[in-house]
Amino acid sequence: MDEIRIEEIVRRVFDKAKFGCVSHSRYALSKYVSDATGLSSKTLERAYDRYINGDLEQGSPNADSVDLLCRYLDYENYAEYVSKNALPTKEEDKGASDKGGVQMKWILYLIGMTIGVFSITSLVRMNQEPKCMAWDQTHYKEVSCSAEPSTLNGMAVVPYDKSKFVNLKKVEVTMSTPFFSEVNQRPLIWYHKTKEGEIEYFTAPGLHPVTGKTLDEITPYIIQKYVPMHTNHEDSFLK
Repeated sequence: MDEIRIEEIVRRVFDKAKFGCVSHSRYALSKYVSDATGLSSKTLERAYDRYINGDLEQGSPNADSVDLLCRYLDYENYAEYVSKNALPTKEEDKGASDKGGVQMKWILYLIGMTIGVFSITSLVRMNQEPKCMAWDQTHYKEVSCSAEPSTLNGMAVVPYDKSKFVNLKKVEVTMSTPFFSEVNQRPLIWYHKTKEGEIEYFTAPGLHPVTGKTLDEITPYIIQKYVPMHTNHEDSFLK
């Protein structure tokens, strides 16, 4: 993976976290991103030190960690991030440097155009309703940001988050459920134990959509102790 790309991704991740995290300290931001991605906060602190504080003695995050950071930025993985955020080629860089002073007048022209486009965009956004979502028993449902929380069983209406909307689902499991990736044995299911002792299962890491508690990775112990051998459906029995 390209170090320039990884630095870009890490900076964008922490910039995004600042919109939701009250404190902008290294520790607080790392913990906030950790809760949302399932990555270790220590891994995130090392990435912060290397790419934002300039401490090159800190190691680079591995490929799996970079993929999770890209998902936090609403991309499927690193490959999709690269494909949708192309860097200029060497020829483009060379052409730009050769223009010299001629480029300045184009910069001034583009500044004027940008101001005009920004004004138009601002007017359009004023007439567009922002997207929001609310938890609806087993998944997030897109709702109007002006909706009352009581319209969805009292669940809070929150800003739309593509990663959570697409990936976080509450599911039923049995012993036949694929709990771990066949490629790298990373968990595919996360769980939460309720006050009543029941186990709820989810398809992505992060915070429980109702309680706000951090979801835990599934383990062989939890599977062995709580997961049923079969799911009994009514139509499974002879009448």
